[in-house]
Amino acid sequence: MISDSIRKPGSYSKIVKGAGGGLPSRRMEMLIIAPRLGSSSVAAGAPTRVFSADQAAHSFGAGSIMHRMAMAAFRQFAQVSLTCCAVDDTAAGVAASASISFTGSAAATGTFTLWVGTDRITIRVDKGDTVADVVEALTNEINNNHPNLPVTASHTSGTVVLTAKNKGTIGNSLGQKGHPAISVDVDGVSATTTTYSGGAGDADLSTALAKVAGERYHLIVIPYTNIDAAQTLSEHVTMVSDEINQLGARGFMFLDGNFAATYTFARSINDKRMNVGYIYGAKRHSFENAAAMAAMLAAQDAPWRAVNDEPLIGCDAPEIPDRFMWNEIDTLLWNGITPFEVGTGERVRCVRAISTYIKSDSGAEDDTFLDTHKIATADYVRDAVRTRHSNDFKNKILRDNHVPGEPPGIITAEDVRLTNLDVCRRIEREGGLNDVEAFEEQFTSVRNPNAPGRVDSVIPIDIVDAAHIMANTIMITSTL
Repeated sequence: MISDSIRKPGSYSKIVKGAGGGLPSRRMEMLIIAPRLGSSSVAAGAPTRVFSADQAAHSFGAGSIMHRMAMAAFRQFAQVSLTCCAVDDTAAGVAASASISFTGSAAATGTFTLWVGTDRITIRVDKGDTVADVVEALTNEINNNHPNLPVTASHTSGTVVLTAKNKGTIGNSLGQKGHPAISVDVDGVSATTTTYSGGAGDADLSTALAKVAGERYHLIVIPYTNIDAAQTLSEHVTMVSDEINQLGARGFMFLDGNFAATYTFARSINDKRMNVGYIYGAKRHSFENAAAMAAMLAAQDAPWRAVNDEPLIGCDAPEIPDRFMWNEIDTLLWNGITPFEVGTGERVRCVRAISTYIKSDSGAEDDTFLDTHKIATADYVRDAVRTRHSNDFKNKILRDNHVPGEPPGIITAEDVRLTNLDVCRRIEREGGLNDVEAFEEQFTSVRNPNAPGRVDSVIPIDIVDAAHIMANTIMITSTL
């Protein structure tokens, strides 16, 4: 404020920020919490902004779960705003492993191919090579030429053993339907595989989540597929999104196990802020698909945009017998799971992004927050209202009414109501809300008689629905 006591002649001007009228950014911040390798340069529990997959490899260890998830996120959306907070493997953890056993000898020159996720490792097998030659060549190829793989290799007596770089149960899901995916194109040589197994002792998420609780992340992704991890993340996103912290967030996981287990998984979460993706029979690891799914949503230009038919970039298409039938997809959608199917161009695509919320607290079926964009849009409305309140009402004086000749900086409860209404009208024009005018009379703002300086407001919103289903009747008629 320019003082009234100035006597020296002159023109004095102060530059200040006036009342704001725009909406906040719709950019979404994404967070990955996942294991690092012990040799990595960034300590566990240190939130780190990551700008490329190469940086993630340097910071958290090439082939670590964190590195692989960051790779998938940037492949899905190169401009994703990504933060990574690593966890350490537990000291008592055990790394999963699988084996490939070879028999015979090469009757002709050919090739052997192994897939670790969607990474393809191919070796040449020359005529006359023994299984000892094959396992040595495969082990050397994996360890020397593929540093980004989440496994290392060793060999003994005609068998290659693949061991996960990170410990824990997550390593048990490295294969395609549990097994290493292989292709043997060598006459006289055959190979058999065992499932990835033995992984035990997942890292604790709670410490890392506590480290990031004070920062806003719209999308939080974890690699785990167990109910304990899901409940830990659910509690976190609920806490940071409440009416006090107001850091609206959604959690993401991805499953690739059998249908029956997946069917019941999401029902045990039942959280409007939790999202669980699912595909069966793909080679790509579930934790990479989790990161890609969240990045898919981060790529949308508005939180109310649906992602129906959006491709899950980098995920391979399962074989035809493993693809979902219509009734399986509908069952998943009735049970809080976001299914992915093979669509145009043999690309894996999102069917419909939904939350795990299917029942109200009373146990009644409830579709209020079925689509994940519903809670995301509600969060955005809250953000927009808070931003306008901060810009327009900071350090203002609250009175019951305006009077002629009053100084600047006076506001009333009615000013608050009109501001809330204006915010919602602006979001409606952007496509996020329905018919704000129809609810105008329900917008209320009144002074709280028991708390001086407080205004209590009601802001009714009708969030837009995505155009999911077109129900048509084809009527056959004749002019004869």
